[in-house]
Amino acid sequence: MNKNLLTVVIPHHNRVTLLLRLLHTIPDYVSVIVVDDGSESLLAIEEVTQFFSNVSLMSYPTSLGAGVARQLGLAHVTTPYVLFADSDDVFMPNAFDIILTYCEENFDVLVFKPTSLDLEGQHASRHLSHHQLFEDLNQGIISHFDACFLFKEVWSKVYRTSSVESFKFSKTFVGNDLLFSAQVAIQLHMTTHFSDQCIYAISDHRDAISYEHTKQRYVDRLVAIEEYFQYSSEHLDELTFKRLIKSDGVMIVWPLIKFFDIKLALKTYAMYKKYNLKINVLRLIKRGLKIK
Repeated sequence: MNKNLLTVVIPHHNRVTLLLRLLHTIPDYVSVIVVDDGSESLLAIEEVTQFFSNVSLMSYPTSLGAGVARQLGLAHVTTPYVLFADSDDVFMPNAFDIILTYCEENFDVLVFKPTSLDLEGQHASRHLSHHQLFEDLNQGIISHFDACFLFKEVWSKVYRTSSVESFKFSKTFVGNDLLFSAQVAIQLHMTTHFSDQCIYAISDHRDAISYEHTKQRYVDRLVAIEEYFQYSSEHLDELTFKRLIKSDGVMIVWPLIKFFDIKLALKTYAMYKKYNLKINVLRLIKRGLKIK
């Protein structure tokens, strides 16, 4: 088995048990780079990773977010292909056998259909929107380019390292893969392939960072979205940009409902207006009532 073909980059912060679970789903012929993002106990991470001969550990003392960790890991990848995984997720059985069957093909990005599991291993629902995207693509409801652009996460994909090594992640704690995924979709959609096979399971649990609805996390996400909007607007024509970047108003009403912060809501509204994005006021009100 070729041990110099694939690398998995894993950003990690204070999830040693879940990281161990993930590492057990990666065969030893696959290189792994764990980038610890300022965890409270680096010693605990070192004790876990030392049992895996294929794992390299990188770390820095202060938490800077998964985007910085992914960027650092990507910079140290030496294999032809790279994957990104979140430390609380897992690869499915035979995932890498499936991946290897594609490695002789001419692609820059391979996108696989993900699933989702809770921490007990039971099927969850976080993957359903991605399954809908695959279904819409297969039925011709959306174009190949639209599918590339609308799959905004970096997991459940295989990248040709040389094709993405210059792409940037946002230096934020949440939404940091939006900018990277926009670059991939816009520049590499012609050499992106989709597969209905499943190699990756998203973890569905309340400790996931996607469930952290603090004000700081909101502001952080706003920064990531702004960078995503700016890059996309500069590289797409206006009609395509407006068609693909849609808002249901949730980002605008969230500061009002959750934080009672009018200034932050107005700042968000101004960002959407800056890019001439249409805001459906009625839908905005409905979303506000749902959040409340």
